[in-house]
Amino acid sequence: MRYPCNLIRDLIPLYYDLVCSGESRDAVEEHLQECAECKAYYRQMHAAEVVEKMSYDRQTEIRNAVSMKKLRRKIERKGGVKIALVILVLLLLIWIAVGLWVFGMSLVTRLLIEDMESAQVEYHTDIAEYEKYIGEAAEDHYLDKMNMDESIFPEKITGDMDVLDYCMVYYNPWDRQYLSYLVVHYGEQEYEGELARLQAYESTDYLGNYGVTGFSEQYTLLAMNADPDHGFVYALIDGKGTIIYVELLFCNYFYDLEYMEYIPEEYLPVGFDATVDNAYREKMLHHR
Repeated sequence: MRYPCNLIRDLIPLYYDLVCSGESRDAVEEHLQECAECKAYYRQMHAAEVVEKMSYDRQTEIRNAVSMKKLRRKIERKGGVKIALVILVLLLLIWIAVGLWVFGMSLVTRLLIEDMESAQVEYHTDIAEYEKYIGEAAEDHYLDKMNMDESIFPEKITGDMDVLDYCMVYYNPWDRQYLSYLVVHYGEQEYEGELARLQAYESTDYLGNYGVTGFSEQYTLLAMNADPDHGFVYALIDGKGTIIYVELLFCNYFYDLEYMEYIPEEYLPVGFDATVDNAYREKMLHHR
């Protein structure tokens, strides 16, 4: 059955939207196969719909792009704020850390200075207390002197020893340091015995340590225990029955102690320099 074109064109929108009945759909399809004008009308409708859809899609894309751009700018602004906050926090933390470090160093320095100022030089000259400061029977902080061998010194003071001079100095501002010397005049027999004991001692090399080049011509070295880090223990003779025992012990390659105030210069090794800026200390610290 052939339907009029006007009727079919009224049904085409319903057909296109798939909302017509099955009988109407069959009628439209049959008519489109036979009527070129209605078929062209249908195609125009379809093309217009496509164009409209394309236009809608393009507008949607533009709106989406604008929205995304706004969103990106918003994120970037927020990101910039976050970065600025992070940088500010980091700078604050650095400032706090530097402040704490400066405060800590200032406190440590102040405590060290206070310790140094409060440290007292212990100066002993009573020969009756000799064994409290020298040898294996020494007391308190005098017992272990950086593991240095003090056996060069006499074990004890006996009645046949004529002690001409003696002192023991201890100072510990933050590191232990010792300076001691004992000058004894012996009778002939006792002198020979002590001479033999010291000559049998296995001495160690000492030249070059702390700038030392030897000893004064008025003395002869009998025994030497030298340590490149901590100093010397040694014994000298003057050829007239007198023996001088000396120990110079310290840490970090220098004396905080004004050692020249406590020992006659002639008892020191020639060239000995244990001041804070001595060349030997610089060399040892450089080669660590």
